[in-house]
Amino acid sequence: MTFGARRRIIPLSASNLELWPGPDEYVLLDKVLQRYRPRQQAVRLYAAGCPFVEIKGQTGIGEDEVQRLVKRCVTPHADGESYGFRALLPGTRPKDYK
Repeated sequence: MTFGARRRIIPLSASNLELWPGPDEYVLLDKVLQRYRPRQQAVRLYAAGCPFVEIKGQTGIGEDEVQRLVKRCVTPHADGESYGFRALLPGTRPKDYK
């Protein structure tokens, strides 16, 4: 099974998720980690090409939300990199309000 355009949200230059910047999980509160970890797992599963049904089953996060989270992750950050997994922290605003 091929996934086609659905997996093109992550640019080829950012396809190695191990290079994505992320938060220091050791300093995060448990409440924050409970929201962050399923989001991170959903993005990783998406990048690995897992079907959305499987992603929802493992993380409880649906297709639209997964795509929204991935788009946040690949948004450019002021430090010159993408937001990466930092975008998955509750309260993070990758884009300014318009």
